[in-house]
Amino acid sequence: MKLRSTPGTVRVGPLRPKGPHEINLTHHILALMILLVTPCVQAEEVAMLPQLSAGERANWQAVGLLSKTGSQSGKGCTATLIAPDKVLTAAHCVANRAGYSGPAEELQFKAGQNGTKVAATRYGKRVAVHPIYGITKGVEKAAYDVAIVWLNRPIGADVAAPLPLSTQLDAGPPLAVLGYQQRNRDVLNGRFDCDVTISRSFVYQLGCHVISGNSGGPVLQRAEDGWQLVGVVSAKTGVAGPGRAIVVPIGQWVLHQLDTPRTN
Repeated sequence: MKLRSTPGTVRVGPLRPKGPHEINLTHHILALMILLVTPCVQAEEVAMLPQLSAGERANWQAVGLLSKTGSQSGKGCTATLIAPDKVLTAAHCVANRAGYSGPAEELQFKAGQNGTKVAATRYGKRVAVHPIYGITKGVEKAAYDVAIVWLNRPIGADVAAPLPLSTQLDAGPPLAVLGYQQRNRDVLNGRFDCDVTISRSFVYQLGCHVISGNSGGPVLQRAEDGWQLVGVVSAKTGVAGPGRAIVVPIGQWVLHQLDTPRTN
């Protein structure tokens, strides 16, 4: 995909609130400076991801809140069920910058979090971080900001059906971005009109703005048979406040994890 834009510099910041190891991991927070080609925007009105209606939220039970058990309010990431016992999220949500994750058992996934109601609650059994994430620095680190969390028990398809993956990002139709952002943590937010403003081989940028909590959230495109998960929210442009979403495309490593059984 080739997109035109005006040369400029974008500073990319993490999508997490400050605190230890986000899920207690402060020392590993992504602090990337990525040079991209981006449109020059002046006095732009930022449109945040709005809260989805009750009817819309019912269609996205596979998307949930990922946090560390006992974590204080406002901390956490978004994750998506991609198999009955696996969720996909951003690596920086579960690991430090060297790629080391904390105990998987301390991770809690609440599928379909909707205020005080939850479709299913599961805990981590195993964590797999992209093997290149911990040994890569600079611009390319964002390309490997993905991780899989194996759950302690599968979630039935009648409760939350896993979302299908695709490595093909089609030019044209807008994409969807979903997430549990810090300002509205317990209810799913999202937009379905996000254009790709910049495309690179390892990341792409969307026109939609995200904030803390959106990390790990799904980026989806509509196919003939429904929505497909084509990327994961990794970071945002800027440092403070909302910024345009920086997205890691689904790659072969993620697909391989679907064929890897959970370690009992």
